[in-house]
Amino acid sequence: MAASAEATYHSIVQAVLAASLDATQAAHVALLLAYHPARESAEVFTTLNNSLAQAVANVRTPRSALGAFHVVNFDAWVLAHVGDDELVANLASFDERLLALLQDRSIAADCGLRRGVAGAALYALERWHRGDHLLAATMFEAIVTRLRGMARYDEHGCFWTTGYDAASDTLDPVLSTGYQNLGLLHGIPGVISVLGSIAETGTVPCADLVRDGARWVLSQFVDDDAYPSRLPSVVGDPELARRVVSAWCRGAVGALAGLWNGLRRAGLSETQLEPQIQYVLGRERAPSRVVDAGICHGAAGMSQIFYRFYYATGRSEFLNAAQARLAQAQACHVPTLDFGGYGAWNNRPRGSVASWKDDCTLLDGAVGVALAMQATWLGEEPAWDRILAINIPKLNPGLGDV
Repeated sequence: MAASAEATYHSIVQAVLAASLDATQAAHVALLLAYHPARESAEVFTTLNNSLAQAVANVRTPRSALGAFHVVNFDAWVLAHVGDDELVANLASFDERLLALLQDRSIAADCGLRRGVAGAALYALERWHRGDHLLAATMFEAIVTRLRGMARYDEHGCFWTTGYDAASDTLDPVLSTGYQNLGLLHGIPGVISVLGSIAETGTVPCADLVRDGARWVLSQFVDDDAYPSRLPSVVGDPELARRVVSAWCRGAVGALAGLWNGLRRAGLSETQLEPQIQYVLGRERAPSRVVDAGICHGAAGMSQIFYRFYYATGRSEFLNAAQARLAQAQACHVPTLDFGGYGAWNNRPRGSVASWKDDCTLLDGAVGVALAMQATWLGEEPAWDRILAINIPKLNPGLGDV
């Protein structure tokens, strides 16, 4: 498996290096090449630096939005993650705009990773990892204040309402009124993951939100083997759970990864996760069929999650599940696609037929597939997946309760 994963990785990298890419793909390529084993070689080094320079130009665009995967915000995260101090100095005006957005309570905000406050937290956490503690702590204060103000409580714990999201408008015609999303990308598990990471820094107290939010999400699991994911995409539509297949972005596996990361980093008990983790492991003995290989809703995302479970615990069943999903990702190869044959399956086109499309991004395309392949064959902690909010640490013996 390691040899075939390495070969797939290198085929994607060579295809990316040979391609003509547009400005919106620059940060994705930079993230891929920053982890290349031969990044000092002339071809890789030149393309990496050109991509980072384009990311700087993108960040200078005076656009303001929350969320980790808005094009400008993703560029900023990548620069914070792999850029040197000179490159990061270009983020000053972006930092000012983001902080102003977080602090302005008159501006309606979503809660999730993709377009909301939790996504801004991923950027603030990356600045913390760089050692920019004063800036990060200021952002953490605004983020926790915002999320605490958005939290609602019932007998199960606390939850957050997701605002209307055009990417999800096929789920329910009343989404514009707000709903509770249970997926990692758009919903509450992503919030819990970043709040746990903030709690770990010791800057802003928020472990109570992690505890109460995790309890609320766990109360939404459907205890019925007829439901493949056991966790619906949204609250209030149990029938939808029958159609949801687990992925990074939605379903039980991605949600459990977010909860696990948040609880462990906040130093809280994890034992309540074990029954659901055992259930999804049982399902992985006959993994559900996926169409594409991507991180977001494909096999590479599932592989990365199970690899993280393995890294956090050392349990071989997680490694076996990761390798099975990686093989499934390789089987999604489409020879007619660019970027080594790994693209995105566009299953929700407006007014057209579902089809494959070339894609060189982290979430949907070849970059994410390559990085997931590399994580497995190198056997090292994949720091790039901090942006996925699944970077569950190894257990500190002084914290948690497994």
